[in-house]
Amino acid sequence: MEMQDISGKDGYMQWWRDSKIGMFIHWGPYAALWKTEYQRDPGFAAEWGRHTLRVPGKEYHEIAKRWNPCRFDADAVAGLAKDAGMKYMIFTSKHHDGFCMFDSKLTDFKITNSEMGRDVARELSDACAKTGIQMGFYYSPRDWDHPDYLPHYDHNDHPGPRYGGWWGHFPGSLTGRKVVRNLHGGPETHVEGGDFLDCGCSACKANRPIVDDRDESKADFHRYLQYQYGQIDELLSDYGDVKVLWFDGQEHCPEAAGTDAFLQKIREKKNGIIVNDRIGTDGYLADFGVAESYIPETGEVRDWEACLTMAFSWGYEKDAHTFFTPADIIRQVVEVVSKGGNILINISPDEMGLVPEYQEERLRILGRWLARFGDAIYGTRRVGLKGPKGMCFTRKGEDLYVIQTESTGSDLWIPGLMLKENATVELLGCNHPVRWQHPDHLSVSTRRSMYNDADCSWPEIPEHGLHIRVGEIPSIHWYGEPALAFKITGAKIEF
Repeated sequence: MEMQDISGKDGYMQWWRDSKIGMFIHWGPYAALWKTEYQRDPGFAAEWGRHTLRVPGKEYHEIAKRWNPCRFDADAVAGLAKDAGMKYMIFTSKHHDGFCMFDSKLTDFKITNSEMGRDVARELSDACAKTGIQMGFYYSPRDWDHPDYLPHYDHNDHPGPRYGGWWGHFPGSLTGRKVVRNLHGGPETHVEGGDFLDCGCSACKANRPIVDDRDESKADFHRYLQYQYGQIDELLSDYGDVKVLWFDGQEHCPEAAGTDAFLQKIREKKNGIIVNDRIGTDGYLADFGVAESYIPETGEVRDWEACLTMAFSWGYEKDAHTFFTPADIIRQVVEVVSKGGNILINISPDEMGLVPEYQEERLRILGRWLARFGDAIYGTRRVGLKGPKGMCFTRKGEDLYVIQTESTGSDLWIPGLMLKENATVELLGCNHPVRWQHPDHLSVSTRRSMYNDADCSWPEIPEHGLHIRVGEIPSIHWYGEPALAFKITGAKIEF
């Protein structure tokens, strides 16, 4: 096959850069763990449940075999993604537990051998094709189940335990780490800015493996790497037009890190595939970087994607306490896109395959907001323009978008921004005219009296710049919206 020139990414990355918002799905037999005897710790992170709850391999296999999420509806999930304004989907084909959510011919530990007996990855791929959602797969090189994957043992002729805790850190690095929560019975310590869900239990500190019945003496890690590529080959061959491969879990195991040759094999199999930077160890860059559960303060110079989950875990939690309101999610979408990134928003179906009500509710509210203001999000690019707190900017062609995320309905004062004489300003989704002016000729007291919010937290009302008279727009056009987007045609700015 003739390979695409990937030195310039504008071609095959264009759809991804324009899409801005995707759906992440974390789902596997860990969603059913709360119904087992291992529910003793209600705060475990579901997708890490096999690890944190010390579930023996044989018992986890039995749980997975009996699992029957018969109410899962791929068309409904893809429809939810579309209604939420999402343009692509990343589905966990295999998480760290090693269980395959697709019908891999290389293992028996898979969804088609459960009581459900269905290939949900294929169902989702078909549903996405029908709804116009681009399909991608998450794949974890880390595997707690495969007999040949034993990265917590030293493979350099020195077999022995080197397991190091929750995220795979060596025991020495646990001391001094800021532990927010101890999952395994020790005292909880709440430290601002600390590492969430780090493990300080005696088992981890003793530097011994979990409940692991694999025989390290028979492990062949090179054989595991062949297994890994074989499964990726299956995903790229048998599951439709896969657009993205999203790797995760090998950053603490250099042996599992992708190499240039590995990436080249993937590209030879699927021309134009988009791959995240977690294919390799720190510093290895494929097509885009990942910001997990945070938004970089100034964005990134490269292509990047933030991913967020609405609760504590990525997988299903029975008694989840969500961190984010619908308005929070909308504002995070705005912030990420204004900083030049994409955003993945996670859902976590329950043990029956149903999307939790609070997750569906938030996504539908996001979709309604995007139906009105999406022109300021999709297909836009970052702008080198800074505004006061509560104001973000995007651009599309010669048009500038100003997104008001705080004090919605109040007048906007944008320092340093000047418009051409025939420029226009419009509130998206509203045909009411929006007046604007350059307030240079007005006194400070007059400018302040024109501003609607006397308790404004901005440092000062600008003397030079743009004043958009939002306060003149009847509240029926903006009341209740967590953010407002204005389109400016005719800005005097170099894009």
